[in-house]
Amino acid sequence: MARNRISRRTVLRGAAGAVIALPLLEAMGCDEPTGGGPRARSGRAAPPRRFLATYIPNGMAPAQWWPSNVQSETQFDLSPSLAPFAAVRDDMIVLRGITLASALLGVQDGHREGSMALLTGSKIGPEWRVDNDSLDVHLANQLGAATRLPALQIGAVGGWANHGSLSHFKHGGGPNRLVQPLEVFAQMFGDPGMGPAELARLIKRRKSVLDRVASDYEALSPKIGGADKQRIDAHLEAIRTVELTIGKEVVCDPPDPGALAPIADADLTPWFDAMTQLIVLAFQCDITRVITLTFRNGGGGASYFPWLGLSFDGEPDYGYREHHEISHFWEDFADVGNGESKGGNFLAILDWHLTQLAKLVAALKAAPDAEGSVLDHTAVLHGSEHSWAHDKNDMPFLLFGRAGGAFKPGRYLQYGGVPHNQLLVAVMNAMGVPGDSFGEPSLNAGPLPGLG
Repeated sequence: MARNRISRRTVLRGAAGAVIALPLLEAMGCDEPTGGGPRARSGRAAPPRRFLATYIPNGMAPAQWWPSNVQSETQFDLSPSLAPFAAVRDDMIVLRGITLASALLGVQDGHREGSMALLTGSKIGPEWRVDNDSLDVHLANQLGAATRLPALQIGAVGGWANHGSLSHFKHGGGPNRLVQPLEVFAQMFGDPGMGPAELARLIKRRKSVLDRVASDYEALSPKIGGADKQRIDAHLEAIRTVELTIGKEVVCDPPDPGALAPIADADLTPWFDAMTQLIVLAFQCDITRVITLTFRNGGGGASYFPWLGLSFDGEPDYGYREHHEISHFWEDFADVGNGESKGGNFLAILDWHLTQLAKLVAALKAAPDAEGSVLDHTAVLHGSEHSWAHDKNDMPFLLFGRAGGAFKPGRYLQYGGVPHNQLLVAVMNAMGVPGDSFGEPSLNAGPLPGLG
């Protein structure tokens, strides 16, 4: 039993501006839920609901995506592309028959209108502008006052881009995406005035931010019970693990974040693993309740995957390995040399992306919350800017988690070509934000039915 009641916003503070947010504890359970929110079955305040949006560019391969042998909405076989989600199948809703209709009402080039409409539900106006904030920005405005950070935008490509960002502001632009794990770590655990360079130097000297909050932890200990102590110890150990991971990536002396090797160019896998740890911690200790995660931008460019053997060097000809180019040839399995094919290479890239997403969902499921797991109280919405070759029908939407009981996963739900605006409304409502429309007014008809 907890000995005293403490605030849900209690943090550990230390020297040089170190700030460590705590996970939800039994000692916080008597606090009133923010905004009159729900209570858990125990009678304590229920864990907060979180929203995570993820994006893989350049669509999917329809023949490899949709479930087969469908007997009912709960009895079906996972497709080859969805096979990585076998371990979290019961936490996933596969959605079919949802269109990205708003993207077809304005300016178009095949990709940008899709990524801009994905979370806005808006038509795209001249100069690539939307008519409303994206869902994550809207949720951050509604819920962000309760957390250290209103939202986090993370991407393997930084800044804001109309052909790859999920987060957009009404009438133009959007939040910048953070690329380096060190940048995200500094936002989450450092003093707002302590930049990534200073944090990097501390890590380089093996001076953990945890060491600098030790005295504050000692002062807190008499106020909490044994179960809470175990939860905090596990939480601090997870932070230590992230520190060590980031410390291995600091290779420059002095460690200037601007000079750090761009992880995404060599291998996105360790980058994604580090971001997975940070996302779990951000939700688990209620640093933020809104996160967007993107990989690279969609459309043409030079998106290669050397860690999969798909590099520019040795490419038989342009368009045999570059992600966007081969996405248009997902059905072409003709040998182009060395046993490669355009379709095979595209599926290898798609499988890598989906495997990383499956690892993230599994990590959220494995992370304990004040009740159940973090995933139990999270809505993870995954999508792309089109289904395939610029088509905006049968969009590859996946929904993970229960959002505190708002969603009933483990199902394959098929709709008849409804605008995805209804899906955005359903997610918004699941996060406790009221409303019966989102985005383009002509496409709204309330929340998507059948998710709960």
